[in-house]
Amino acid sequence: RDPTTYSADEMLAVLTVAARENPLDPYPHLYSGELLLAQGRSAEAARAYDAALRREPRSAQALVGLGRAI
Repeated sequence: RDPTTYSADEMLAVLTVAARENPLDPYPHLYSGELLLAQGRSAEAARAYDAALRREPRSAQALVGLGRAI
């Protein structure tokens, strides 16, 4: 199935699996944060951005996202 047709919840599930399979990769957390923030789920987005920053402390995108979420 084409990933561009996934619902937000389906994409979050895919990102959760990716984060589990690649525990050092900040991007699944970063993209989860973006998706959650777009849905107005700020507290969850902040946690996702924090998880991304724990893996890549110098990520400007995660820092900005965290700032937008809190």
